[in-house]
Amino acid sequence: MYKEKLWTLERKYFSDGTNGSLWSGSQLICHTIELPWRDNQRKISCIPEGKYPLRLYQSVKFGTVLMVMDVLNRQDILFHPANNAMDELQGALHLLWCTPEKAKD
Repeated sequence: MYKEKLWTLERKYFSDGTNGSLWSGSQLICHTIELPWRDNQRKISCIPEGKYPLRLYQSVKFGTVLMVMDVLNRQDILFHPANNAMDELQGALHLLWCTPEKAKD
């Protein structure tokens, strides 16, 4: 049985990208970068703000990652490593740095 956990992504929007911090309660889990907001258009926009379930997903390219579920008009939204948000993310969230030992609680 899995324990449900609420994580919060706080964002700052800029014309060339979106910066965020992912929190579990008062504990910072990681910083993120995303594409800029472009009306939730596939592969060029970050996803809309909202509450989304996350699940572990085994990616051939990235290994074990988190998949963001139930995003309106979107699919395959992953938290994964990347070097350049504009070239590599296509709507995903890039983990800038992460503290996995803290995320297990």
